[in-house]
Amino acid sequence: MNADFAHEKELYRFEDERFEGSLLEHPLTTEEVFARFGLFLGTFPPAVIFGKFIFEALDGNPNDEYWVIPLLLFVNFITATAGFYSGKLVGKIMGELEKLPWLAMILALPFVGLLW
Repeated sequence: MNADFAHEKELYRFEDERFEGSLLEHPLTTEEVFARFGLFLGTFPPAVIFGKFIFEALDGNPNDEYWVIPLLLFVNFITATAGFYSGKLVGKIMGELEKLPWLAMILALPFVGLLW
């Protein structure tokens, strides 16, 4: 057990190296990558817009406009979910497009981008 731990410690000196090695052993599929990308696109841009709205509109004044915060969190959850599933769908389409010849794939890619 200690010999295995020492061997692994010798292979990966930092945790980042271990993470990158695990990605090489178990790579993500196209569908998983696009689903995560869609999740990020559905989460962060609306969250930044909502955060700016909250900090500018509420401005620390106690009033009755705090009800909008749970509503914005709910909307952000919905956009993140929609981004995840639309990314998953685009990932499936991209997986099928990769099987086509290069010229057909290049001609089809703008339409997939418009769909997303």
